Amino acid sequence: MHNSIQTAAMEGGSSLNRSQLKSDVDDMFQEILKMQPTTLSEVEQRMYDKEKIFMRHFVLMKKDNEVPTHLSLEHFKMWLLGRRSFQQEFQKTQMKMDAWMFKHLHVEWTRARILCLNQMQRETYKEFAEEERLSRLLGRKVTLEGLGRYLSTKVSPQAEEETQLLLQSLFNELEMCLSSTEMPGTQIEAFSLFQRNTEDLVEKILELALEYLLKELKPPANEDLITASVQERARGARKEIAGTLVRALASIPGLSSYIGRDDLRFVCTLAAAKITRSIYKVFAERAASFPSLDCEKNEVTAQIQVRNAVEEMWKKHFQEVMKAGRDGL
Repeated sequence: MHNSIQTAAMEGGSSLNRSQLKSDVDDMFQEILKMQPTTLSEVEQRMYDKEKIFMRHFVLMKKDNEVPTHLSLEHFKMWLLGRRSFQQEFQKTQMKMDAWMFKHLHVEWTRARILCLNQMQRETYKEFAEEERLSRLLGRKVTLEGLGRYLSTKVSPQAEEETQLLLQSLFNELEMCLSSTEMPGTQIEAFSLFQRNTEDLVEKILELALEYLLKELKPPANEDLITASVQERARGARKEIAGTLVRALASIPGLSSYIGRDDLRFVCTLAAAKITRSIYKVFAERAASFPSLDCEKNEVTAQIQVRNAVEEMWKKHFQEVMKAGRDGL
């Protein structure tokens, strides 16, 4: 984008290049760069996330026929675009800068905003499609926000605790086997140290189990209820978790010299089966009593602001129609 500004400057009859740009121009460029979808700053990311919530609620209202038919998502994107002003954000700089250069920076700023809004639209529709698939899978209305809250508050705490206990049982079994071998005491101590630091391993196992439980097995429109495919999902999770356990344990110095790889894979597969059953049981039992799988983020505040935006857009459209009518007389 910086090169495009320089090119535009030269085409406009200016000899400016990057080394000659004033510091305020360079600062403005850096700010605009942070507005690109792939390079959002923390501040811009927060603004992006907020606008995305607004866009989501507009689409929801549109689906529920709460928005006049003549108002489309493109109208709403233009409303979002107009919520921020380039002149206001860079008002101090405008007074010190060449008007021609300021205009070109304005074009780049607008371009960055449009890129963000277009990406926001793609992400929003993709998330709606995923929510529809998950709703068919679980047999009830599901939002990504609701599912995230459910997993973090109801599933993960208990599942992590039970997984830790099952891993401890596996380690105890392996430690008993090792104690009857000629494995040096220092290496057995290394094994004991490993089993006391398994937080990352537990997190990875839970991630794999839930990924297979909820993953797409068929085209979204043909997704079966989870009860019809849970065995297939469990087999995939069990295999991945067993492999993860084998790789983790194989990293212990000297362990392979005292426990054969086939034996290690066998005990890890048994442990993976128990872990998978435990996690899936927690998910199923708690889902039935969790009422908020379809909750929305910042629902009330976002809805109020979007409704105000719809009213504002409708009034603007009405005024344009009335003006066109008067001009036609």
